[in-house]
Amino acid sequence: MLRIYIFILVLCCAGHIYGYLLQDMQRNIVKIITSTSHGNFGDWHDRQFCVKSAYAFGLQIKVEQPVGRGDDTALNGVKLHCASRDETIHGSISSGVGQFGSWNSPTFCPSGQFMYKFRLKVESPQGTFGDDTTANDIVFECSRIDSRGCNLTTVFAEGGAQWGDWGDWSDACPVNSAFCGIQTRVEAPTSGSDDGFK
Repeated sequence: MLRIYIFILVLCCAGHIYGYLLQDMQRNIVKIITSTSHGNFGDWHDRQFCVKSAYAFGLQIKVEQPVGRGDDTALNGVKLHCASRDETIHGSISSGVGQFGSWNSPTFCPSGQFMYKFRLKVESPQGTFGDDTTANDIVFECSRIDSRGCNLTTVFAEGGAQWGDWGDWSDACPVNSAFCGIQTRVEAPTSGSDDGFK
């Protein structure tokens, strides 16, 4: 059996650029947010960032659907779609991605909103002979960068897997910031079982 665990870390960038040099671009990282539900396996992959002055406004996940008697991995990848505040689209980013499953259709925040917090749906360990999938689905909350008081929108990924329970919401990016980067921790295939994101 194969193991693939994925743990998610996102980075909040301020609405103004004046800061740290990361991947040949300047981003002002104001907060690093990790998922509240995760495992302890795998290696961190490189951080990936939206281009300068762009933030995450869309979400796409790679999921292996149930395989019956085989080993299920569920969530195998998360892709963030990036746009600037004037709604110019700037491609997508992802960190480590598992080998199983396929990419589902993306979902997006409403016009003028960007992602600022998230939560994972995670299956608890199933014991020695159980089929652990770990992360199965993810949901983000969107808001305007300059306020969090009203017009919040929850964006569910399309095609998440069925197992597990929703964890708590992550911390939120501060006002005047939004998600701008992602880093995942993925356990490479082993001779054990196939497990997806941590």
